[in-house]
Amino acid sequence: MPHLDTKFLNYFWKTLWGKLGMRLLFSTMCYPQTDGKTNVVNCTLSTLLRVVLNKNLKLWKESLPHVEFAYNRAVHSTIKFCPFEIVFGFKHTVPIDLLPLSMQ
Repeated sequence: MPHLDTKFLNYFWKTLWGKLGMRLLFSTMCYPQTDGKTNVVNCTLSTLLRVVLNKNLKLWKESLPHVEFAYNRAVHSTIKFCPFEIVFGFKHTVPIDLLPLSMQ
């Protein structure tokens, strides 16, 4: 891939998002605190990974898809929806959702 000028990329992304009626805010990799939402998600995911991995730190790569799935399926208290539902417009189902619940 040819080297792309950062000024061009900056202009390209800002123009694209502007045409979509949105404002693009950049944050640097070394200072993620500039983007509060990303920082909250990163903290939540790191906590989930820590709990899932316990002391098996070498298994983080294998555990990441499961943690991501759990995060995307969890209903967030502020918006009352899960991230999957916000993006795709419907609730994600898994095999356990298809089992009938006993009413005892």
